[in-house]
This record gives sequence, structure tokens and C-alpha cells, in this order.
Amino acid sequence: MANLLRDLQKAKGDSVPEPERTYILALLGCLYYVYLRETDTNPDLNDPGCTPFQITASDAWSVICSSYRVGGLTPDFLSKHFEYFQRLLVFHCTGLTGKIPNGTRRDYVTATSRRLSACVDDLDVDPRPVSTSLNAHPSVQAEHPLSTLLAKMTIPLSPAPSHITVRPVPYAASVGKRVRNEQFGVIVAGISDINSLSSAEFQVVEQLLYKHGVVVFEDVDLTSAGQWALTSAFDPAAVEYGHGPDGKRDTRSILHKDLRNLSGTPVQLIGNGVVTDPHILQGLESPCQLAHPSHQSFHKTQISDEDSAKGFTRFYRWHMDAALYQRDPPKVTTLYGLEMPTSRRNIVRYDDGTGDELEVPLGGTAFVSGKLMFDLLTPELKSLAVRTRVKYMPHPYIAIGTAKSRPTGLGMESDGLEVPFEDLPPWEEEHVKIFPMCWRNPVTEKLHLQVHPSGVHELLIEPLPPTSKRTSETLYPDGAHLTDLKEVRDLLYRIQRPGIAPEHVYVVDWKPKQLALFHNRGCLHSITGAFAPEEVRAFWQCNLASTDVPAGPSAADLETYA
Repeated sequence: MANLLRDLQKAKGDSVPEPERTYILALLGCLYYVYLRETDTNPDLNDPGCTPFQITASDAWSVICSSYRVGGLTPDFLSKHFEYFQRLLVFHCTGLTGKIPNGTRRDYVTATSRRLSACVDDLDVDPRPVSTSLNAHPSVQAEHPLSTLLAKMTIPLSPAPSHITVRPVPYAASVGKRVRNEQFGVIVAGISDINSLSSAEFQVVEQLLYKHGVVVFEDVDLTSAGQWALTSAFDPAAVEYGHGPDGKRDTRSILHKDLRNLSGTPVQLIGNGVVTDPHILQGLESPCQLAHPSHQSFHKTQISDEDSAKGFTRFYRWHMDAALYQRDPPKVTTLYGLEMPTSRRNIVRYDDGTGDELEVPLGGTAFVSGKLMFDLLTPELKSLAVRTRVKYMPHPYIAIGTAKSRPTGLGMESDGLEVPFEDLPPWEEEHVKIFPMCWRNPVTEKLHLQVHPSGVHELLIEPLPPTSKRTSETLYPDGAHLTDLKEVRDLLYRIQRPGIAPEHVYVVDWKPKQLALFHNRGCLHSITGAFAPEEVRAFWQCNLASTDVPAGPSAADLETYA
């Protein structure tokens, strides 16, 4: 399935053109998620006794509503092509087992692409926003059989199912009032099967993620396929690893040693020590040696061995999960804890002259809210933030591979140690990413300060709007294009540093079988701690490069803050 979707996203003569291709990809993603829900297990689809899944009425409702949300389909689209979609899913899910000959797969993909081209006439490509209610869509006619069926449905998409409970995460004593009042981080219980959320359950989880930033599930039995399905449900058309096809990385990248790709799913194994458990490895060769990233090799300065032995450590690298070149940032990342030490604690030292320290559980994942990071800014810095776009380096994780980080893990030192752009792998200017400094939350519509500090290259600042008042405190009132890397980094550090103060940091205290989802477009995170070589830490991680770009400040935001 992932291979097919990836093929359809390539520019081919027999592929469906945009925007129709995106709509179809979204529908296929929805159907694949339905397939995973309906099968509960991972059956051998080569077995002659295995028949195609049957989509239920409630699933049809979910699929069609999702399709309308991403662009709009005529109400007879699914019914016309239902049998075709069944065959498509069964074949490509089977293909994930690797038992389909390459030639057969290639022929089928070619035929599939041509078949999808014939579906274009059945798509409503009106670019106007469409309602999530089918009955409100202008192309839905009451006399159509499918619309009649949907009109009779009473699927409980809202309010929240009564069996789901939500409570704040347990905050450490160091966490301040602003994080607590915002309820940054919640624990959700009552989901019947984390691998098979109903449409109503998923709607609740989705809303909680965007409202609270981090959603934690305790003591859940998650499969790698279930993790993939859950992650992709937030962005059904997303099919690639957040950092590119198959998660492959150049050996010069700072990321290349940190991850192992599981077989058959875009889920990755991260951690420390020697892992031999077949359930954790999911087909990876045993034994598998993992290495927890350490500030000792990434930061310009290091904590002494003596202090490390006393339990002092640092934030490794504050970041969001994003390629920052060619691909757009994932909307959500899922982390599932499988095995980890739970008996020791560390003290994070900021080592930036402030004296700031933070006690954390060993290997805890630290999170900070992008919304709070924006809210903490002075009016002058808020004005600057909403007017600024951030340009990233090409292949940033390779470009900074020879540079060193600040002691807080919040961006890089400016010593001129970056890889020259002419020595990077081939790159094109059109694939270099430029994003707003502030991203709008799709549910709350609040602004989140969302910048990956390590990969920044330039800042493009718009002038003040004509209606805004200039004062002596206004920064860059006429706009600016900042290209001096040290100036860019120092200004960004000034903007972001208040948001990682100890009282604003929530750290997940991991336990086995604990799952955390976080809004990757609304918060930054960092790993912490240092492990002995023999200590085993194993997590599954999944994030998918998104099919859309983050939304920046609205006209109303500019009027309010600029």
C-alpha cells in the first residue's frame, strides 16, 4: 500500500494529476486504516481462504467525511469504485509481505495508475472549503441512493464517547502555573483497543492532541501496524517517513545512527543497548545494537565524567520531527515505550550562565509548548515573530554534521564548522523549505512559535503593516532579510530560550507499554540522559511527512500582534 501511494505521488505520464491525486490518496489512506481496524490481526492475505474485507456503513461514513475534508468527492465516487478499492487494498497489503513477484507488482501498479486516471471525472475539484457534513455539501442530492443511506445514519461522531476519560499528566514539582493552567499534556483512558480506534474515539483523541499538545496512554498493547495506522489517521494521505523514503539517511547526517527501520511499516526502533526480543525487533536482525544520542558528541562543551557519574546531564537537542528539506513536517509523532530502565534520575544542567537545572527521570522525553513559547514573548518580539519566515538549510542534518550545539541543546554554536553547501548531496533551491515562524493550530486557531533551531539558515522579515504603530522598541519595522548565520541564531535563541525555562518543561516519565502522541507542529521536544552501554532502552517511533504545509498567522493575527 505504501509503495503504491508513493508511486502515485511521483510525476508520471499515466498518473492522476493534482489536485485529484491528493484526494484519491487521502481516500486510499482512509480505506487502509479501515482495513487495519477490520482485520484485528495481520492475516496472510496469500491464503486462498482470505477474502477482501467488507466496509461497514459506519466506515463508509468515516471515509467519505474524511474525503470531503481534504477536498471533496462526488457522493457516488465510493460506490462506483468500491470493488476496485477492495482489490487494490488486498493486493498491496499482500505486497507488504514480500511474497508478490516484482514483475506482478509493477504491472499491477501501472494498471492501477491508469485506472485511477479514469476516476478523475468522478471528482469534484471545486477548491472552495467544504463542510465536514455531507448533507451540507452542494453536490449531495437527496434523491441519490448513497446520500439517502448516509442521511439515515446516526454515527456518534460527537459528543465524546462516555467510556473515555481524560486527566492531566502528573506534573513534576518544577512545572509552573502556566503549563498547568494550559493543561499541556493529558492522559487518556478507556479506549477499547488502541490498535483499532472507532471513528468517534479517534475524533476525541485528535481534538485532545491539538488542544493539549501531548496525549499519553498507559499500559496499552500496541502493534507496529497499529502504530502506523494511528499515526496515519491524523494525515491519511501521508505515506513516507518524516525524513524521506524508507527513512534512509546519508551517513554524514546527525540522525543516521539513531534509528532502525522496522520491516513492512514506517515505524522505527530507537533506544540504547543490545536488543534481542523478537517482538521489539519485528524482523530486524538479532542482536540489534542501539545507541542513545549523547550531548558528549554533539555539544561544543561537555559535562565532566565526574559530574556525569553524579547524574548530571543535558537536553540533547530541542527539535520538531521534520526533514526541513523537500518534505513537509509531520503533524503528529507517536512514541511507544517497550523497555527502559526506570530506577534512576538525572539533573539536566543548562550550563548557559543562568544556573538553571531540572530534575528528570532517566531518559525522559522533554516537551515544551509552542503556544506558551509565543505567549511568553514581549509585544515587540511577538510583532517580529508574526512577520517572520524561516529559511532552512538544504539537507540541514548533513550541513550541521560537523558543527556543535549550544549547551542548552537549543540551536547551534556559530563557529563556522558547517559543511559548505557545495559539499552537500545534490540539492535544488525549489526544495529548500521556508516556513512561517508562527504556525496556527488547526483546532484552537492559536499561534505556536514553531522553529527547528538547529537547521535555520536565514530569516525573512516583513515590514510592519501600514496600520501598525511604530515605536522605539519596534524591531525591523521596515522588514529585513537576515543572512548572517550568527545574527540569525542569536536572535532566534533570544526568542526561544524563555520557552525552555525549567518551569515550562514537561517530561514524560516513561514506563513499559506507555504510548505518547505529540503535536509535532505545536511543540518542541528533546531527549535527556545518558545510559550505560549495557542498559536497554527500546521505543517504536512513527511520524509521516505531511501532505500540506503549516498555516501561518492570519490577517487577524497580524492585526492583533504586528
